[in-house]
Amino acid sequence: MSTLHLGTWTAVVVAALGCGGSQPVHDASPESFSVPDSIDVEVINQNYYDANIYAIYGEAERRWVGNVPGVGTRSSFVLPWYPRTLAFEIDFVVGPGVFISDRVDVARGDAVQLTVPPNILASGFFRRLRR
Repeated sequence: MSTLHLGTWTAVVVAALGCGGSQPVHDASPESFSVPDSIDVEVINQNYYDANIYAIYGEAERRWVGNVPGVGTRSSFVLPWYPRTLAFEIDFVVGPGVFISDRVDVARGDAVQLTVPPNILASGFFRRLRR
């Protein structure tokens, strides 16, 4: 499994994992286990507001990841891997609006940690979307 590090201040951090085969992910669905053509995503919501998280593949394909309650909640998800850049859209249930992260390159089997910062406007990694 490869590793991608972007730094904690950028709001997306990828955890270093060894090549020990498939790792179970703690998700509500029993079929949520790493597979060779997937990436593991852990979302840490440090913001006060609950957030709906979407993965944006390439320039347009949008896929719902899940809802993560606010104030320090951690949730894990398994997403399909596609050979395109990946960004995350944060749509707060109530609150400061909709934001999109910078794009990153991921490889199959990567583990990605997305941190939604308490002050997303000052993070420097997310930009506000006008809708």
